Amino acid sequence: IEPRWSRAYQLGNSNSEFTIGYRYLDEDSSEFAGRTEYAINALPRKFLARTSSNGGTEAHAFYIDNRFDLGSWVITPGIRFESIDTYNNFSAYKSGNLLNTVNPTIQSNEWLPNLSILYKATDNWNIFANAGVSFGPQQYNQLARLEGGIAQSTTDGLHPEKSNNYEIGTKYLGNG
Repeated sequence: IEPRWSRAYQLGNSNSEFTIGYRYLDEDSSEFAGRTEYAINALPRKFLARTSSNGGTEAHAFYIDNRFDLGSWVITPGIRFESIDTYNNFSAYKSGNLLNTVNPTIQSNEWLPNLSILYKATDNWNIFANAGVSFGPQQYNQLARLEGGIAQSTTDGLHPEKSNNYEIGTKYLGNG
């Protein structure tokens, strides 16, 4: 779900556009792993559970930006707030019998500013630069693992991957 609202307006001699929006994501996943014993020239034996995992992510994002058209320049500052909750109910089995279950969760709340600048060099050529912060949240399968046959939480020291992004380039708007 991603509703967005934009409003064009004039500020003095410049055209501008204000945008505000929201994004919602809810996803779940379930995994089951097992093993069976087998031998040459024999039927496979009973399939035995080894691990099971029921995890997911719920994410909310709010964003706002404002594009200012200032003659040959277009400047767009913006900011986004991401709130992401991730969980994983991870179980270990021995000989098909439940051994233990861990229920790690992690929450990420991140402010992500960005700034875009565009210069209209000619009717067909634009020069642009962008700078912003992005991040990659943890996925539910990063929260737990099987270690020594036991389900273990792995959230200690786990943080979102953050990056500073920069881009400079040109865009040709004509044919060719």
